[in-house]
Amino acid sequence: MNKKDMLENIKFTDYQTESLGGQWLYTPYMDYYKRNKRDIKKYIKYDGRYFEIFEILPEYYNKAIIYKELEKENYILLSYETIVAEYKDKKMILYGYYSQTTAKHINTFLQKFDFKGMNKKEILKNTNVEMEG
Repeated sequence: MNKKDMLENIKFTDYQTESLGGQWLYTPYMDYYKRNKRDIKKYIKYDGRYFEIFEILPEYYNKAIIYKELEKENYILLSYETIVAEYKDKKMILYGYYSQTTAKHINTFLQKFDFKGMNKKEILKNTNVEMEG
């Protein structure tokens, strides 16, 4: 089965920019991973685009997950259940400062794409600003 056929059979979790409500839906084509009695989706839909798990950051007990857009080189960072950063078209976008732990997740994500780490003040200053590496 190719990816196009597979996409037609998958129900994605649909993440919105502001509200992350919704159900975790399963089909036989999905893999999932346990995290604190919740399941982590292998596939999600965000901003009209489809993503699959690229990497679960092990140092954060499965609370920080990087998703890669299918068939493109765009990535998003899911910290707990909130999308906090995006690497799109070789530019980084941060969506805000949420907590000290999420800031650690963001800094790990930044470093994976050759951006320098940031403190709280720098994250807040660069919120919703496209940064080039």
